[in-house]
Formats: sequence, structure tokens, C-alpha cells
Amino acid sequence: MVVVGGDLEDNQRVFRELTRVGTVRSKYAMPYEQDMPIYIGRGLKIPMRELWPIVKMYV
Repeated sequence: MVVVGGDLEDNQRVFRELTRVGTVRSKYAMPYEQDMPIYIGRGLKIPMRELWPIVKMYV
């Protein structure tokens, strides 16, 4: 799963493997959206049906 932002410790609780692969940098992003880490998470520790209601965001 691709994870943008969030607390590192929270993300580590959800995935067996979490790899940082980049950082959000864009002149079009809001200041609070700058320098957010981008992770690839593998091996969910909890079922997706339990995780999704907690993490879903609508734009």
C-alpha cells in the first residue's frame, strides 16, 4: 500500500514492513502538505475491513 504522511509509529503498527521511498515536494502543495514522507507498506497486521474506516480520506 502507498502511504503518504501519517505518524511513523502508527504506520509501523499497521504494516510488517514499511519502507520510505520519497518525500512530497511540490510548488502547488499547501505548506502543511510539504515534506510529507511517502512509504510503501507491506504485510498488513490487521484486516483491511478494520483499517479502512480509520484511514479513508475523501478529497
